[in-house]
Amino acid sequence: MDALTKSLEHNQAFVNSARDRAVILKQQGLLSGLASSVSFDGGVFGISGDQVRSSKNYGAFRNWLYSAINALAMEGAGQPINLAKLKGKKTKGPGPKGTKGFYLSKMPKSLRNKAAAQEYEVLLDHDMIEVLDKPNEIQNRWQFTYSFIASLALTGWSYIIYEYDKDDKLVMYTVPTSWVRPDHTDGPFSKFYVADPKDPAGQTKEPLSKDNVAFAYLPDPSNILGAVAPASSQETSIQIDSYIQNSQKQHFKQGIYPSVIVTVGKNPHPDVPAGIRPRLSGAQRRQVIAAINKASAGVANHGAPAIVDGLIESVTKFSNGAQEMDWTRSADSNRTRILSVFGVHPYILGEAVGVGGYAQVANIEKRFFKRVNSYLSMLSDIVTQIISGREETDLVAWWEECTAVDQSIRSAELKAARANGDISQNEFRAELGFPPDEDKNEAIITGPMGGQIAQMLGQVGSGAMAPEQLTAFLEGMGLPTDLAERISGKGLPKLPPPGQEQTTPEQQQEEAMKVLRLAIESLKQPLDLDVGECLDLQNA
Repeated sequence: MDALTKSLEHNQAFVNSARDRAVILKQQGLLSGLASSVSFDGGVFGISGDQVRSSKNYGAFRNWLYSAINALAMEGAGQPINLAKLKGKKTKGPGPKGTKGFYLSKMPKSLRNKAAAQEYEVLLDHDMIEVLDKPNEIQNRWQFTYSFIASLALTGWSYIIYEYDKDDKLVMYTVPTSWVRPDHTDGPFSKFYVADPKDPAGQTKEPLSKDNVAFAYLPDPSNILGAVAPASSQETSIQIDSYIQNSQKQHFKQGIYPSVIVTVGKNPHPDVPAGIRPRLSGAQRRQVIAAINKASAGVANHGAPAIVDGLIESVTKFSNGAQEMDWTRSADSNRTRILSVFGVHPYILGEAVGVGGYAQVANIEKRFFKRVNSYLSMLSDIVTQIISGREETDLVAWWEECTAVDQSIRSAELKAARANGDISQNEFRAELGFPPDEDKNEAIITGPMGGQIAQMLGQVGSGAMAPEQLTAFLEGMGLPTDLAERISGKGLPKLPPPGQEQTTPEQQQEEAMKVLRLAIESLKQPLDLDVGECLDLQNA
């Protein structure tokens, strides 16, 4: 991609200048915060304060901050993407129904309103679908979506750089916010400089135009050209989280952890009334420790008393317990502050918490999915803006919204839909995770419809129903055409020429029942009907 390649061309002078300034500011203590307010500019090759703040926020992407943002980004990255073509014809009535209405309900609200007012076609085979699945040589759809959401949550901005290559194929990159510096000299966001501050490659002298850069941001109410990063709003909590874990790390790294202190008894001495404690050699210490471990160590000796005699004067607890080793209360409250900014419940992270059943789980997921869907809606709008206008009719791309499901209600709905015939047998099996019934006939012939089939066979035998009618009915029930035709038979035969024997109705019925028996015997679960019962149904 020419535009991105040019933006990452080597410029060692810029890198050295930027690093020197960063070192000076750090020495002065101005870069210590997660979202420092430091802002400096070195002209065309300068690093803006926004880039500095974004770099610090990316550096804080760990601990509980990582857990919260990773949950959002992974959920969004796993959502499927769809593509449709707007035909420009205005629709009449309340809006699309059927399959189109189904796809319309999965669009973000902004695109839904646009598509609802026009005729559209959902595309299953289009060159742009390949582009959306593989936007560039580095990122596929999953990484592309993940980076977009993570950057928004971390920095409040998310940039997409795009261009059509020499083969007129769209190439898109989601790049870190710290790489991009917008320039408002000729108007808001009129051009952009791109540079990787961690790599020895400076930004280009020629900026990228707004025709190559698209972005989403979480607005700053106090600055129309600024954004507020959710991560920065909890700067103190994120720092405390880091301090807690670092203090625990240092505690384990530098601490001394014998479980108890064993005090050796004193020997009597004529000049010292209190006695003199002996000084043990290294070998003697090891011998005493081995003897104590042999007598008292291990789970089997848990709670056993220690014997204090002339050799051992006392046994004193030394190690810290669980409460002294952890910042339990402060750590829990600090974690809650961080997770609440992103709408992530501990249940979403997989923690074993009491949530009160499927209904409460659905409510938790619903709140969480609203956050994810907001990010996906921004991404859908941006990508649609990029890909539209290159065709004779506009293209619309959207990531499907996440939906919370109450499993108990879902199960009842599936059972009711199957009983009413609203979904097929194989659709029901797919929801349960079972493979499809390839023959599509087991649930029909072996179920309650078997008796009805036998009755209709009698009508065919008596001439009240044509075989073609029964065949069409059986096909509508889901039977394969060849099996439906075999069951239906050929109906009443034509009258034979004079002098030839005529087939009796009883023979015709016997022939039809023979075909039905063959169909039933081909199944794993045969129909529990004998020929006599079938004849009774036919006579009735």
